Amino acid sequence: MGFLSRVSSIAAPARLRAAANDGLWVDPASGYMASAWISSLSAAGVQVTPDLAMTLSAYYGGVTTIGMDLATLPLQVFKSQADGGKDRVRPVSGEAFGVGGISHLAYLLQWAPNLFQSSAEFRLSLIAQYLLRSICYAEIAPSPTTGFLDQLLPRHPDRVWGERLPSGRVRYKLTGEPGGPRYLTQDEMFVVRDLSMGGELNPVSRIQYGAQAIGSALATQAAAGKFFKSGMTAAKIATYKGEMEPEDEAALHASISRFAAGVENSFGLALIPDDVTISNLGVEPEKAQMMLAQEWGIREVARQLRLPNYKLGIKDAVGYASQVQAAVDYVIGCLRPTAVIFEQAIHNQLILLKDSYLAEHKLEALLRGDPAAQALYIKTLIEMRVMRPSEARLLLNMNPDPALDALSEGDMRPGQSGGQPTAPAQQAPPNGRALLRGMLALHDNAVRCLRRERAAVEKLAKKHPSDVEAWQAGLRDFFSDHAGFVSQTMRISIETARGYAAQHGSELELKGIVVHTDDWERYEADELSALAMDTERAAA
Repeated sequence: MGFLSRVSSIAAPARLRAAANDGLWVDPASGYMASAWISSLSAAGVQVTPDLAMTLSAYYGGVTTIGMDLATLPLQVFKSQADGGKDRVRPVSGEAFGVGGISHLAYLLQWAPNLFQSSAEFRLSLIAQYLLRSICYAEIAPSPTTGFLDQLLPRHPDRVWGERLPSGRVRYKLTGEPGGPRYLTQDEMFVVRDLSMGGELNPVSRIQYGAQAIGSALATQAAAGKFFKSGMTAAKIATYKGEMEPEDEAALHASISRFAAGVENSFGLALIPDDVTISNLGVEPEKAQMMLAQEWGIREVARQLRLPNYKLGIKDAVGYASQVQAAVDYVIGCLRPTAVIFEQAIHNQLILLKDSYLAEHKLEALLRGDPAAQALYIKTLIEMRVMRPSEARLLLNMNPDPALDALSEGDMRPGQSGGQPTAPAQQAPPNGRALLRGMLALHDNAVRCLRRERAAVEKLAKKHPSDVEAWQAGLRDFFSDHAGFVSQTMRISIETARGYAAQHGSELELKGIVVHTDDWERYEADELSALAMDTERAAA
Protein backbone atom coordinates (compact mmCIF):
# COMPACT_ATOMS: atom_id res chain seq x y z
CA MET A 1 0.00 0.00 0.00
CA GLY A 2 1.43 3.37 -0.98
CA PHE A 3 1.77 6.38 1.25
CA LEU A 4 -1.18 8.25 -0.28
CA SER A 5 -3.39 5.18 0.06
CA ARG A 6 -2.45 4.84 3.74
CA VAL A 7 -3.11 8.53 4.35
CA SER A 8 -6.45 8.46 2.56
CA SER A 9 -7.55 5.35 4.48
CA ILE A 10 -6.65 7.03 7.76
CA ALA A 11 -8.18 10.40 6.87
CA ALA A 12 -11.41 9.06 5.38
CA PRO A 13 -14.38 8.87 7.74
CA ALA A 14 -15.14 5.43 9.10
CA ARG A 15 -18.50 5.26 7.39
CA LEU A 16 -16.81 5.69 3.98
CA ARG A 17 -14.51 2.72 4.68
CA ALA A 18 -17.40 0.35 5.22
CA ALA A 19 -17.68 -2.82 3.19
CA ALA A 20 -18.67 -2.27 -0.42
CA ASN A 21 -21.94 -3.58 -1.83
CA ASP A 22 -21.62 -4.37 -5.55
CA GLY A 23 -18.78 -1.88 -5.71
CA LEU A 24 -20.83 0.86 -3.98
CA TRP A 25 -21.15 1.68 -0.32
CA VAL A 26 -24.62 2.77 0.79
CA ASP A 27 -25.22 4.87 3.89
CA PRO A 28 -27.73 2.84 5.95
CA ALA A 29 -29.21 5.99 7.47
CA SER A 30 -29.96 7.94 4.29
CA GLY A 31 -29.74 5.33 1.56
CA TYR A 32 -27.43 7.56 -0.47
CA MET A 33 -24.52 5.99 -2.32
CA ALA A 34 -20.91 6.97 -1.61
CA SER A 35 -20.02 7.80 -5.18
CA ALA A 36 -17.06 9.59 -6.71
CA TRP A 37 -18.05 12.77 -4.88
CA ILE A 38 -15.76 11.81 -1.98
CA SER A 39 -12.70 12.22 -4.24
CA SER A 40 -13.52 15.69 -5.55
CA LEU A 41 -11.02 17.52 -3.37
CA SER A 42 -9.98 20.79 -4.96
CA ALA A 43 -6.49 22.28 -4.89
CA ALA A 44 -7.82 24.92 -2.49
CA GLY A 45 -8.37 22.16 0.06
CA VAL A 46 -12.15 22.38 -0.12
CA GLN A 47 -14.30 19.29 -0.58
CA VAL A 48 -16.58 19.84 -3.61
CA THR A 49 -19.94 18.11 -3.91
CA PRO A 50 -23.16 19.15 -5.67
CA ASP A 51 -24.73 20.12 -2.35
CA LEU A 52 -21.71 22.19 -1.32
CA ALA A 53 -21.63 23.83 -4.75
CA MET A 54 -25.21 25.00 -4.14
CA THR A 55 -24.02 26.86 -1.03
CA LEU A 56 -22.15 29.10 -3.45
CA SER A 57 -24.67 31.83 -4.21
CA ALA A 58 -23.56 32.08 -7.84
CA TYR A 59 -24.07 28.37 -8.46
CA TYR A 60 -27.43 28.35 -6.69
CA GLY A 61 -28.51 31.38 -8.69
CA GLY A 62 -27.32 29.88 -11.99
CA VAL A 63 -28.97 26.48 -11.47
CA THR A 64 -32.29 27.97 -10.34
CA THR A 65 -32.25 30.53 -13.17
CA ILE A 66 -31.87 27.88 -15.86
CA GLY A 67 -34.19 25.49 -14.06
CA MET A 68 -37.02 27.97 -13.52
CA ASP A 69 -36.78 29.44 -17.01
CA LEU A 70 -37.11 25.99 -18.58
CA ALA A 71 -39.55 24.52 -16.06
CA THR A 72 -42.04 27.35 -16.53
CA LEU A 73 -42.03 27.08 -20.33
CA PRO A 74 -44.98 25.26 -21.89
CA LEU A 75 -43.96 21.70 -22.75
CA GLN A 76 -46.40 20.53 -25.40
CA VAL A 77 -46.95 17.36 -27.43
CA PHE A 78 -47.64 17.54 -31.18
CA LYS A 79 -48.77 15.10 -33.83
CA SER A 80 -46.79 15.25 -37.07
CA GLN A 81 -48.63 15.70 -40.36
CA ALA A 82 -47.72 14.24 -43.73
CA ASP A 83 -47.06 17.71 -45.19
CA GLY A 84 -44.50 18.54 -42.48
CA GLY A 85 -46.94 20.44 -40.27
CA LYS A 86 -48.04 19.46 -36.80
CA ASP A 87 -51.16 19.64 -34.65
CA ARG A 88 -51.04 20.12 -30.91
CA VAL A 89 -52.30 17.20 -28.83
CA ARG A 90 -54.91 18.39 -26.36
CA PRO A 91 -53.81 17.46 -22.81
CA VAL A 92 -56.47 15.37 -21.08
CA SER A 93 -56.14 13.58 -17.75
CA GLY A 94 -56.13 9.81 -18.07
CA GLU A 95 -59.07 9.60 -15.68
CA ALA A 96 -61.28 10.92 -18.49
CA PHE A 97 -60.71 8.03 -20.90
CA GLY A 98 -58.27 5.56 -19.39
CA VAL A 99 -54.59 5.93 -18.60
CA GLY A 100 -52.02 5.38 -21.33
CA GLY A 101 -53.00 7.60 -24.27
CA ILE A 102 -50.86 10.30 -25.83
CA SER A 103 -53.28 12.90 -24.48
CA HIS A 104 -52.56 11.64 -20.97
CA LEU A 105 -48.80 12.02 -21.57
CA ALA A 106 -49.44 15.59 -22.76
CA TYR A 107 -51.37 16.19 -19.53
CA LEU A 108 -48.53 14.80 -17.38
CA LEU A 109 -45.92 16.97 -19.10
CA GLN A 110 -47.94 20.17 -19.02
CA TRP A 111 -49.84 19.99 -15.73
CA ALA A 112 -49.24 17.20 -13.19
CA PRO A 113 -46.76 14.35 -13.72
CA ASN A 114 -47.66 12.80 -10.36
CA LEU A 115 -50.00 13.22 -7.41
CA PHE A 116 -47.79 15.54 -5.36
CA GLN A 117 -46.02 17.83 -7.89
CA SER A 118 -47.00 20.26 -10.58
CA SER A 119 -45.24 20.06 -13.93
CA ALA A 120 -43.06 23.08 -13.10
CA GLU A 121 -42.00 21.61 -9.74
CA PHE A 122 -41.25 18.23 -11.28
CA ARG A 123 -39.24 19.63 -14.19
CA LEU A 124 -37.37 22.06 -11.93
CA SER A 125 -36.17 19.19 -9.75
CA LEU A 126 -35.07 17.15 -12.78
CA ILE A 127 -33.26 20.06 -14.43
CA ALA A 128 -31.46 20.93 -11.18
CA GLN A 129 -30.28 17.33 -10.77
CA TYR A 130 -29.23 17.28 -14.42
CA LEU A 131 -27.15 20.46 -14.02
CA LEU A 132 -25.58 19.36 -10.73
CA ARG A 133 -25.05 15.63 -11.29
CA SER A 134 -25.18 15.36 -15.11
CA ILE A 135 -28.04 12.87 -14.85
CA CYS A 136 -31.62 12.81 -13.60
CA TYR A 137 -34.17 10.04 -13.11
CA ALA A 138 -37.92 9.64 -12.95
CA GLU A 139 -39.58 6.30 -12.35
CA ILE A 140 -42.27 5.42 -14.90
CA ALA A 141 -45.09 4.27 -12.64
CA PRO A 142 -47.74 2.21 -14.50
CA SER A 143 -51.44 2.14 -13.78
CA PRO A 144 -52.42 -0.92 -11.70
CA THR A 145 -55.38 -1.53 -14.02
CA THR A 146 -54.06 -0.86 -17.53
CA GLY A 147 -50.28 -1.19 -17.10
CA PHE A 148 -49.67 2.00 -19.11
CA LEU A 149 -47.89 5.15 -17.93
CA ASP A 150 -49.74 6.68 -14.99
CA GLN A 151 -47.19 8.87 -13.14
CA LEU A 152 -43.60 10.09 -13.37
CA LEU A 153 -41.93 9.92 -9.95
CA PRO A 154 -38.61 11.75 -9.47
CA ARG A 155 -35.75 9.70 -8.02
CA HIS A 156 -32.61 11.18 -6.48
CA PRO A 157 -29.54 10.37 -8.63
CA ASP A 158 -27.47 9.46 -5.55
CA ARG A 159 -29.94 6.65 -4.83
CA VAL A 160 -29.84 5.20 -8.35
CA TRP A 161 -27.08 3.27 -10.06
CA GLY A 162 -27.27 2.01 -13.63
CA GLU A 163 -25.62 -1.18 -14.84
CA ARG A 164 -25.52 -2.88 -18.21
CA LEU A 165 -26.62 -6.51 -18.33
CA PRO A 166 -24.98 -9.20 -20.53
CA SER A 167 -27.96 -8.93 -22.89
CA GLY A 168 -27.07 -5.27 -23.54
CA ARG A 169 -30.12 -3.93 -21.74
CA VAL A 170 -29.85 -1.66 -18.71
CA ARG A 171 -31.22 -2.02 -15.24
CA TYR A 172 -31.23 0.47 -12.38
CA LYS A 173 -30.65 -0.25 -8.72
CA LEU A 174 -32.63 1.93 -6.29
CA THR A 175 -31.39 2.17 -2.71
CA GLY A 176 -32.98 3.70 0.35
CA GLU A 177 -36.25 1.87 -0.27
CA PRO A 178 -38.37 0.73 2.71
CA GLY A 179 -38.05 -2.95 1.78
CA GLY A 180 -34.41 -2.76 0.75
CA PRO A 181 -32.86 -2.18 -2.69
CA ARG A 182 -34.99 -2.86 -5.74
CA TYR A 183 -34.32 -2.99 -9.46
CA LEU A 184 -36.03 -1.33 -12.44
CA THR A 185 -35.62 -2.13 -16.10
CA GLN A 186 -34.75 0.53 -18.67
CA ASP A 187 -38.42 0.59 -19.69
CA GLU A 188 -39.40 1.58 -16.14
CA MET A 189 -37.02 4.54 -15.78
CA PHE A 190 -36.94 7.90 -17.54
CA VAL A 191 -33.31 9.09 -17.73
CA VAL A 192 -31.67 12.26 -19.06
CA ARG A 193 -27.86 12.30 -19.27
CA ASP A 194 -25.36 15.08 -19.83
CA LEU A 195 -21.88 14.82 -21.36
CA SER A 196 -20.56 11.27 -21.60
CA MET A 197 -17.18 10.46 -23.11
CA GLY A 198 -17.94 6.85 -24.01
CA GLY A 199 -21.64 6.30 -23.50
CA GLU A 200 -21.30 5.64 -19.77
CA LEU A 201 -24.52 4.99 -17.88
CA ASN A 202 -23.32 7.13 -14.96
CA PRO A 203 -21.55 10.16 -16.50
CA VAL A 204 -19.15 12.42 -14.65
CA SER A 205 -20.81 15.58 -13.39
CA ARG A 206 -19.78 19.08 -14.41
CA ILE A 207 -19.29 19.65 -10.67
CA GLN A 208 -16.44 17.12 -10.72
CA TYR A 209 -14.98 18.53 -13.91
CA GLY A 210 -15.13 22.03 -12.42
CA ALA A 211 -14.09 21.05 -8.89
CA GLN A 212 -10.95 23.21 -8.96
CA ALA A 213 -12.76 26.42 -9.92
CA ILE A 214 -15.71 25.73 -7.60
CA GLY A 215 -13.38 24.82 -4.74
CA SER A 216 -11.48 28.08 -5.15
CA ALA A 217 -14.76 30.02 -5.17
CA LEU A 218 -15.94 28.22 -2.01
CA ALA A 219 -12.59 28.94 -0.33
CA THR A 220 -12.87 32.60 -1.30
CA GLN A 221 -16.39 32.74 0.09
CA ALA A 222 -15.24 31.19 3.36
CA ALA A 223 -12.29 33.58 3.58
CA ALA A 224 -14.57 36.55 2.97
CA GLY A 225 -16.89 35.36 5.71
CA LYS A 226 -14.04 35.11 8.20
CA PHE A 227 -12.72 38.51 7.14
CA PHE A 228 -16.06 40.21 7.76
CA LYS A 229 -16.67 38.22 10.94
CA SER A 230 -13.48 39.66 12.36
CA GLY A 231 -14.82 43.14 11.84
CA MET A 232 -12.69 43.65 8.73
CA THR A 233 -9.77 44.38 11.01
CA ALA A 234 -6.22 43.14 10.86
CA ALA A 235 -4.64 40.96 13.48
CA LYS A 236 -3.34 43.04 16.42
CA ILE A 237 -0.34 42.80 18.68
CA ALA A 238 -0.18 44.21 22.22
CA THR A 239 3.18 44.94 23.89
CA TYR A 240 3.80 46.03 27.43
CA LYS A 241 6.79 46.85 29.59
CA GLY A 242 7.82 44.86 32.56
CA GLU A 243 6.20 41.66 33.70
CA MET A 244 2.51 40.70 33.98
CA GLU A 245 0.86 37.87 35.78
CA PRO A 246 -0.83 35.25 33.54
CA GLU A 247 -4.21 36.21 34.99
CA ASP A 248 -3.65 39.89 34.20
CA GLU A 249 -2.40 39.01 30.70
CA ALA A 250 -5.49 36.92 30.02
CA ALA A 251 -7.74 39.72 31.25
CA LEU A 252 -5.94 42.23 29.00
CA HIS A 253 -6.31 39.92 26.02
CA ALA A 254 -10.02 39.46 26.67
CA SER A 255 -10.53 43.20 27.12
CA ILE A 256 -8.85 44.07 23.82
CA SER A 257 -10.59 41.24 21.92
CA ARG A 258 -13.96 42.34 23.30
CA PHE A 259 -13.69 45.69 21.50
CA ALA A 260 -11.46 44.84 18.54
CA ALA A 261 -12.79 41.57 17.16
CA GLY A 262 -16.11 40.78 15.51
CA VAL A 263 -18.50 42.86 13.44
CA GLU A 264 -20.71 43.52 16.45
CA ASN A 265 -17.78 45.16 18.24
CA SER A 266 -16.72 47.43 15.42
CA PHE A 267 -16.15 51.08 16.40
CA GLY A 268 -16.09 50.10 20.10
CA LEU A 269 -14.09 51.93 22.78
CA ALA A 270 -11.39 50.11 24.72
CA LEU A 271 -9.51 51.55 27.72
CA ILE A 272 -5.86 50.53 27.60
CA PRO A 273 -3.25 51.12 30.38
CA ASP A 274 -0.46 53.54 29.65
CA ASP A 275 2.24 50.88 29.54
CA VAL A 276 0.42 48.83 26.84
CA THR A 277 0.91 49.57 23.12
CA ILE A 278 -1.44 48.11 20.47
CA SER A 279 -0.45 47.91 16.80
CA ASN A 280 -1.84 46.20 13.70
CA LEU A 281 0.02 43.42 11.96
CA GLY A 282 -1.42 44.81 8.75
CA VAL A 283 -3.63 43.50 6.00
CA GLU A 284 -2.30 43.06 2.50
CA PRO A 285 -4.40 45.10 0.05
CA GLU A 286 -4.77 42.08 -2.25
CA LYS A 287 -6.30 40.06 0.60
CA ALA A 288 -8.71 42.84 1.40
CA GLN A 289 -10.10 42.91 -2.15
CA MET A 290 -12.61 40.15 -1.48
CA MET A 291 -15.13 41.46 -3.94
CA LEU A 292 -12.78 41.05 -6.89
CA ALA A 293 -11.89 37.51 -5.87
CA GLN A 294 -15.56 36.60 -5.49
CA GLU A 295 -16.34 38.10 -8.91
CA TRP A 296 -13.75 35.78 -10.43
CA GLY A 297 -15.60 32.82 -8.91
CA ILE A 298 -18.89 34.06 -10.30
CA ARG A 299 -17.39 34.26 -13.80
CA GLU A 300 -16.14 30.69 -13.47
CA VAL A 301 -19.63 29.51 -12.52
CA ALA A 302 -21.16 31.42 -15.46
CA ARG A 303 -18.68 29.74 -17.80
CA GLN A 304 -19.52 26.26 -16.50
CA LEU A 305 -23.27 26.78 -16.79
CA ARG A 306 -22.97 28.65 -20.12
CA LEU A 307 -24.69 31.68 -18.63
CA PRO A 308 -24.06 35.29 -19.65
CA ASN A 309 -22.42 37.21 -16.82
CA TYR A 310 -25.34 39.57 -16.30
CA LYS A 311 -27.52 36.62 -15.27
CA LEU A 312 -25.36 36.25 -12.15
CA GLY A 313 -25.24 39.95 -11.32
CA ILE A 314 -22.01 40.98 -13.07
CA LYS A 315 -22.63 44.15 -15.04
CA ASP A 316 -19.92 44.37 -17.65
CA ALA A 317 -19.30 47.68 -19.39
CA VAL A 318 -21.29 46.92 -22.54
CA GLY A 319 -23.84 48.82 -24.56
CA TYR A 320 -27.54 48.17 -24.86
CA ALA A 321 -27.12 46.26 -28.12
CA SER A 322 -24.59 43.93 -26.49
CA GLN A 323 -26.98 43.26 -23.61
CA VAL A 324 -29.75 42.40 -26.05
CA GLN A 325 -27.42 40.06 -27.91
CA ALA A 326 -26.39 38.46 -24.59
CA ALA A 327 -30.05 37.78 -23.85
CA VAL A 328 -30.42 36.11 -27.25
CA ASP A 329 -27.24 34.10 -26.67
CA TYR A 330 -28.65 32.93 -23.32
CA VAL A 331 -31.68 31.43 -25.05
CA ILE A 332 -29.72 29.96 -27.99
CA GLY A 333 -26.58 28.80 -26.20
CA CYS A 334 -27.88 27.88 -22.74
CA LEU A 335 -31.62 27.16 -22.66
CA ARG A 336 -32.15 25.65 -26.09
CA PRO A 337 -29.51 22.83 -25.87
CA THR A 338 -30.89 21.66 -22.53
CA ALA A 339 -34.46 21.89 -23.83
CA VAL A 340 -33.57 19.78 -26.89
CA ILE A 341 -31.86 17.13 -24.76
CA PHE A 342 -34.98 16.77 -22.59
CA GLU A 343 -37.26 16.76 -25.65
CA GLN A 344 -35.31 13.95 -27.28
CA ALA A 345 -35.29 11.95 -24.04
CA ILE A 346 -39.09 12.30 -23.85
CA HIS A 347 -39.43 11.26 -27.48
CA ASN A 348 -37.17 8.20 -27.10
CA GLN A 349 -38.45 6.94 -23.74
CA LEU A 350 -42.05 8.09 -23.22
CA ILE A 351 -43.59 8.21 -26.71
CA LEU A 352 -44.48 4.89 -28.32
CA LEU A 353 -45.42 6.13 -31.82
CA LYS A 354 -42.14 7.93 -32.44
CA ASP A 355 -42.88 8.65 -36.12
CA SER A 356 -46.15 10.40 -35.31
CA TYR A 357 -45.62 12.42 -32.11
CA LEU A 358 -43.02 14.75 -30.60
CA ALA A 359 -42.64 17.03 -27.56
CA GLU A 360 -41.38 20.62 -27.69
CA HIS A 361 -40.67 23.46 -25.28
CA LYS A 362 -42.29 26.68 -26.39
CA LEU A 363 -39.34 29.06 -26.13
CA GLU A 364 -41.47 31.90 -27.53
CA ALA A 365 -43.17 32.07 -24.13
CA LEU A 366 -40.07 33.85 -22.80
CA LEU A 367 -41.40 36.96 -24.54
CA ARG A 368 -44.29 37.13 -22.06
CA GLY A 369 -42.09 39.23 -19.81
CA ASP A 370 -41.37 41.73 -22.61
CA PRO A 371 -44.70 43.08 -23.99
CA ALA A 372 -43.01 45.32 -26.57
CA ALA A 373 -40.91 42.50 -28.01
CA GLN A 374 -43.90 40.16 -27.99
CA ALA A 375 -46.05 42.71 -29.80
CA LEU A 376 -43.39 43.24 -32.47
CA TYR A 377 -42.96 39.47 -32.83
CA ILE A 378 -46.71 38.92 -33.33
CA LYS A 379 -47.06 41.91 -35.66
CA THR A 380 -44.25 40.66 -37.87
CA LEU A 381 -45.69 37.16 -38.12
CA ILE A 382 -49.14 38.50 -39.02
CA GLU A 383 -47.75 40.82 -41.68
CA MET A 384 -45.72 37.96 -43.14
CA ARG A 385 -48.90 35.86 -43.30
CA VAL A 386 -47.33 33.26 -40.99
CA MET A 387 -50.00 33.74 -38.32
CA ARG A 388 -53.60 34.88 -38.17
CA PRO A 389 -54.90 37.35 -35.57
CA SER A 390 -56.94 34.56 -33.96
CA GLU A 391 -53.78 32.49 -33.46
CA ALA A 392 -52.05 35.53 -31.97
CA ARG A 393 -54.98 36.04 -29.58
CA LEU A 394 -54.56 32.49 -28.34
CA LEU A 395 -50.95 33.34 -27.41
CA LEU A 396 -52.29 36.27 -25.38
CA ASN A 397 -54.88 34.08 -23.61
CA MET A 398 -57.70 35.67 -25.59
CA ASN A 399 -60.49 34.02 -27.56
CA PRO A 400 -60.22 33.70 -31.37
CA ASP A 401 -62.06 36.33 -33.41
CA PRO A 402 -62.90 35.34 -37.03
CA ALA A 403 -63.87 38.94 -37.82
CA LEU A 404 -60.27 40.05 -37.18
CA ASP A 405 -59.01 37.29 -39.47
CA ALA A 406 -61.25 38.62 -42.25
CA LEU A 407 -60.01 42.16 -41.70
CA SER A 408 -56.39 41.01 -41.73
CA GLU A 409 -56.83 39.28 -45.07
CA GLY A 410 -57.60 42.62 -46.76
CA ASP A 411 -55.34 44.95 -44.80
CA MET A 412 -52.32 44.44 -47.04
CA ARG A 413 -54.08 43.96 -50.37
CA PRO A 414 -54.07 46.82 -52.88
CA GLY A 415 -57.53 48.26 -53.45
CA GLN A 416 -59.00 46.74 -50.27
CA SER A 417 -59.47 48.06 -46.77
CA GLY A 418 -60.56 46.00 -43.81
CA GLY A 419 -61.35 43.01 -45.98
CA GLN A 420 -63.96 44.85 -48.11
CA PRO A 421 -63.29 45.39 -51.86
CA THR A 422 -63.30 48.96 -53.00
CA ALA A 423 -63.16 50.67 -56.36
CA PRO A 424 -59.64 51.01 -57.69
CA ALA A 425 -58.24 54.34 -56.63
CA GLN A 426 -56.78 56.73 -59.18
CA GLN A 427 -53.03 56.37 -58.94
CA ALA A 428 -51.35 59.66 -58.12
CA PRO A 429 -48.47 60.74 -60.31
CA PRO A 430 -45.10 59.96 -58.76
CA ASN A 431 -43.33 62.67 -56.85
CA GLY A 432 -40.34 64.11 -58.73
CA ARG A 433 -37.93 63.58 -55.86
CA ALA A 434 -39.09 60.00 -55.37
CA LEU A 435 -38.74 59.36 -59.11
CA LEU A 436 -35.18 60.70 -59.04
CA ARG A 437 -34.26 58.50 -56.09
CA GLY A 438 -35.67 55.48 -57.91
CA MET A 439 -33.67 56.22 -61.05
CA LEU A 440 -30.45 56.65 -59.08
CA ALA A 441 -31.04 53.39 -57.23
CA LEU A 442 -31.71 51.64 -60.53
CA HIS A 443 -28.48 53.01 -62.01
CA ASP A 444 -26.51 51.88 -58.93
CA ASN A 445 -27.89 48.37 -59.37
CA ALA A 446 -26.83 48.41 -63.02
CA VAL A 447 -23.30 49.43 -62.01
CA ARG A 448 -23.24 46.51 -59.53
CA CYS A 449 -24.14 44.07 -62.30
CA LEU A 450 -21.48 45.43 -64.63
CA ARG A 451 -18.75 45.50 -62.00
CA ARG A 452 -19.51 41.88 -61.15
CA GLU A 453 -19.33 41.07 -64.85
CA ARG A 454 -16.07 42.94 -65.33
CA ALA A 455 -14.38 41.26 -62.33
CA ALA A 456 -15.38 37.80 -63.53
CA VAL A 457 -14.25 38.43 -67.12
CA GLU A 458 -10.85 39.79 -66.04
CA LYS A 459 -10.39 36.74 -63.80
CA LEU A 460 -11.17 34.41 -66.72
CA ALA A 461 -8.71 36.29 -68.98
CA LYS A 462 -5.90 35.83 -66.45
CA LYS A 463 -6.80 32.19 -65.98
CA HIS A 464 -6.90 31.38 -69.73
CA PRO A 465 -4.53 33.84 -71.45
CA SER A 466 -3.89 31.59 -74.46
CA ASP A 467 -6.56 28.87 -74.30
CA VAL A 468 -9.39 30.19 -76.50
CA GLU A 469 -11.70 27.24 -75.97
CA ALA A 470 -11.40 27.40 -72.19
CA TRP A 471 -11.96 31.19 -72.33
CA GLN A 472 -15.16 30.77 -74.34
CA ALA A 473 -16.44 27.91 -72.15
CA GLY A 474 -15.80 29.99 -69.02
CA LEU A 475 -17.69 32.92 -70.51
CA ARG A 476 -20.70 30.76 -71.30
CA ASP A 477 -20.78 29.31 -67.78
CA PHE A 478 -20.50 32.73 -66.14
CA PHE A 479 -23.10 34.53 -68.26
CA SER A 480 -25.54 31.64 -67.80
CA ASP A 481 -25.35 32.25 -64.05
CA HIS A 482 -25.03 36.03 -64.41
CA ALA A 483 -28.43 36.25 -66.13
CA GLY A 484 -30.15 35.22 -62.90
CA PHE A 485 -28.23 37.84 -60.92
CA VAL A 486 -29.19 40.57 -63.44
CA SER A 487 -32.82 39.48 -63.40
CA GLN A 488 -33.02 39.63 -59.61
CA THR A 489 -31.00 42.84 -59.18
CA MET A 490 -32.65 44.86 -61.98
CA ARG A 491 -36.13 43.32 -61.46
CA ILE A 492 -36.48 42.29 -65.10
CA SER A 493 -37.72 38.99 -66.52
CA ILE A 494 -35.27 36.13 -66.81
CA GLU A 495 -35.79 36.03 -70.57
CA THR A 496 -34.77 39.68 -70.92
CA ALA A 497 -31.77 39.12 -68.66
CA ARG A 498 -30.67 36.10 -70.69
CA GLY A 499 -30.83 38.15 -73.91
CA TYR A 500 -28.69 40.85 -72.27
CA ALA A 501 -26.17 38.27 -71.02
CA ALA A 502 -26.02 36.48 -74.40
CA GLN A 503 -25.27 39.75 -76.18
CA HIS A 504 -22.38 40.60 -73.85
CA GLY A 505 -21.04 37.05 -73.91
CA SER A 506 -21.02 36.91 -77.71
CA GLU A 507 -19.26 40.27 -77.97
CA LEU A 508 -16.54 39.15 -75.56
CA GLU A 509 -16.05 35.86 -77.44
CA LEU A 510 -15.47 37.77 -80.69
CA LYS A 511 -13.47 40.80 -79.55
CA GLY A 512 -11.93 39.66 -76.29
CA ILE A 513 -11.52 41.64 -73.10
CA VAL A 514 -10.47 44.74 -75.02
CA VAL A 515 -14.12 45.83 -75.08
CA HIS A 516 -14.10 46.27 -71.30
CA THR A 517 -13.22 49.94 -70.77
CA ASP A 518 -14.42 52.51 -68.26
CA ASP A 519 -16.48 54.26 -70.93
CA TRP A 520 -18.10 50.94 -71.84
CA GLU A 521 -19.07 50.36 -68.20
CA ARG A 522 -20.66 53.84 -67.91
CA TYR A 523 -22.54 53.58 -71.18
CA GLU A 524 -23.67 50.02 -70.53
CA ALA A 525 -24.97 51.02 -67.07
CA ASP A 526 -27.16 53.63 -68.74
CA GLU A 527 -28.37 51.09 -71.30
CA LEU A 528 -29.15 48.47 -68.63
CA SER A 529 -31.05 51.06 -66.54
CA ALA A 530 -33.08 52.09 -69.58
CA LEU A 531 -33.80 48.44 -70.36
CA ALA A 532 -35.14 47.92 -66.82
CA MET A 533 -37.31 51.07 -67.01
CA ASP A 534 -38.73 50.03 -70.39
CA THR A 535 -39.57 46.62 -68.99
CA GLU A 536 -41.29 48.20 -65.96
CA ARG A 537 -43.37 50.53 -68.16
CA ALA A 538 -44.37 47.65 -70.43
CA ALA A 539 -45.52 45.61 -67.42
CA ALA A 540 -47.57 48.55 -66.08
